[in-house]
Amino acid sequence: MLQADVFLDSSDLTDLRMLYEQVHQSDVLVLLQTKGVLTRPWVILELYTALTNNVPIVCVNVLSRHGRADGVLP
Repeated sequence: MLQADVFLDSSDLTDLRMLYEQVHQSDVLVLLQTKGVLTRPWVILELYTALTNNVPIVCVNVLSRHGRADGVLP
């Protein structure tokens, strides 16, 4: 098993000033593609930070219970 720390912005982020550093230190950014995810300003900042610091981005399409790509996380 990998011995890597995980940063989850929805629960671990208490200070937006730390966002840059958390993403910059990441080996990979995983974007959960849920409905409305790109309407959140901090997500745009995370993506921009990853792109400008050569942090790979892996996108995961989250489907609803009905198999449509309009699902949201429970």
